Amino acid sequence: MVRKIWYRHLAIADRLIVEARDCIDNQRQHLAVLEQDGEDTSRATALLNLLEETLHLMHCHRATILEKVAAYKNLELSKSTDERGDDLEERSNPRSPS
Repeated sequence: MVRKIWYRHLAIADRLIVEARDCIDNQRQHLAVLEQDGEDTSRATALLNLLEETLHLMHCHRATILEKVAAYKNLELSKSTDERGDDLEERSNPRSPS
């Protein structure tokens, strides 16, 4: 259940990364037009830098989500291994009634 929630967060992060890349591409095109027209590009450049930093942070957030997914996957695997190990031990060492 918890892992499903992390997968949902991962899907949202992936979508936001795609949207951020689109914004960056649009901002670069806008910046190129401003440069061609000889306009001041300082604000457009500052916005581009903010968008790129945001994208970087989104990638970091996505990596954190992937770590959480992996941790829960490992936790589930270790639980299932423990459960199977206990069953095998009980079958191989039947206890005599006291």
